Amino acid sequence: MTNDEMMEMIYTPDTVIKRATEEYIENARADEDTYLAMPLDTLAADLTRVVNGEIAKVNEELKYRRDTLKAEKEKAKGDPGKLAELSQIVVEQNIKMLASPNPYMLASVIMFKHHVIRMNYGTSDSNSTDMCPLAVYNDSGHDEGIYTTDNDTIESIIRDACPTIVQRDVNETKAFLRAMAPVKFRSNDRNLIALNNGVFDYETKMLLGFDPEWVFASKIGTDYNENAKNVFIHNDEDGTDWDFDSWLEELSDEPEAPKLLWQIIGAAVRPNTAWNQAAFFYSTKGNNGKGTLCELIRGVVGKRNCCSLSLDSLGREFMLTPLLKASAIITDENNVGEYLERTANLKAIITGDALNINIKHRDPVSYTFRGFMIQCLNDAPKFRDKTDSMLRRIIFVPFDKCFTGRERKYIKEDYLKRKEVREYVLKHVLEDIPDYYSIEVPQYCKDALDDFRLSNDNVAEFLSEVLDELTWDAISWKELYSFYRGWLRRYGSGDSGRGCVKYRDFRNSVRNILDTGTYGWEYHPGDGQFMVDAAYHAAVEPLIKELDIKDLSNVGNSATADHIDSLKGITTKIRGIRRLDGAYAAA
Repeated sequence: MTNDEMMEMIYTPDTVIKRATEEYIENARADEDTYLAMPLDTLAADLTRVVNGEIAKVNEELKYRRDTLKAEKEKAKGDPGKLAELSQIVVEQNIKMLASPNPYMLASVIMFKHHVIRMNYGTSDSNSTDMCPLAVYNDSGHDEGIYTTDNDTIESIIRDACPTIVQRDVNETKAFLRAMAPVKFRSNDRNLIALNNGVFDYETKMLLGFDPEWVFASKIGTDYNENAKNVFIHNDEDGTDWDFDSWLEELSDEPEAPKLLWQIIGAAVRPNTAWNQAAFFYSTKGNNGKGTLCELIRGVVGKRNCCSLSLDSLGREFMLTPLLKASAIITDENNVGEYLERTANLKAIITGDALNINIKHRDPVSYTFRGFMIQCLNDAPKFRDKTDSMLRRIIFVPFDKCFTGRERKYIKEDYLKRKEVREYVLKHVLEDIPDYYSIEVPQYCKDALDDFRLSNDNVAEFLSEVLDELTWDAISWKELYSFYRGWLRRYGSGDSGRGCVKYRDFRNSVRNILDTGTYGWEYHPGDGQFMVDAAYHAAVEPLIKELDIKDLSNVGNSATADHIDSLKGITTKIRGIRRLDGAYAAA
């Protein structure tokens, strides 16, 4: 036997275990019905038996090789060259039998028995795989049909396969699972909705069975019932009758409100639809019904599939972990008078952009929220971000009615928790109302957004009160900023501190507001200078005195009518804004 021949037959514990395990799994896949019926610990034990059988065969081969080598050396004692060649050959020691399956073997049988993936929480075009946690499919139980990334669940499966395993080997098994498991994205078909008893196709109105090929991280907690109908309930104690449709209509006197509220409920149960919208339920009164409606929506979606994250907490580190298991954000309370410095995560959640979720003692996750958000407000919050890119995606829903003195607590505590009520609500938004993929915003909500925009942005509020009152048809940026500061001193919180926007930010805000076309004013698109009549501010501007703007107190005050007339037709340049139809604005 030559040295090369001996080298080709080298055995190590790793190569023997790997080959035997791969052959075992291959045979198991060829007879899946038999092997899948075996409990996981039985599979692991059976694999250990097979691997030990292979080790025994290899050990016999190794013993034969050692005996053969020993005999060859005896024959070569008279041949120093041959003896030297044989002395270079090393035959491995016997491989130790396994008392229990090692981490590689455990990972292999778990991958065979269960659907294990690494879940990519990003969008389908994301190429990041370094922040994809392990996830295992549930084929039975409360979470049937969805994948879970819960670490305790995954470790429990490992311990089911080998009850005596130590934590170090548990961690090693998870490392092998991460190496073996394919990376898969969450299902993003906007028409597929994971419900409690199956997957509903919104387009075909068919209920389908669960399938591990559809990767869902959560599901709606209510069953689809094709026979569900509006429930009528009579209360013998007070003689009242109640049904859901009538109750929903009573929440608002706005005729467009029921349609809007039905669509919001529907949005909450269709997380795969890219809504790019969020609903803010707003009222300064108590007992207005918004909390009760949120409780109903939370009950239909399932409390395990909802998370409550206030606007403030969305900007805090380690606070976003609940999103990983949520298909809806429903928050009953936000701090009154909240000033929100950080809104990047809020915008990402609404628009479906990626954000990083930091999890204590675990790797961060790149995450794209799929779902709908409802925030309840008792006061208008203040956003540092004044741009319209976020505000235009928020549906402000006023709850102006007050039910104080005529509360019927049993509606929230009993009626809305009934299975038949929730099943009707779910069926109604999936089947009975016209199909939609964007929430229609009624005029009363648009008006509420305009009011909020003004209360949130004192620059917008200033322009709404001052621009139409200006006598001048053109004004420079510095003059307009002086008007703004004077307005703050008289009507606002003063021109010092956080309430006063800095000059550069002020100009940007004015540009953004004028871009909406709300006002008949324009600015130079390249931040250049306008040509205007030299008389653009020769006339007296009453607001200078009203707002006590001292640095402009002499502007135009001494000009005579003849002097103003003499300036007309003479052009000058300013860097600022001008009225589109102004008498002095030049082309």
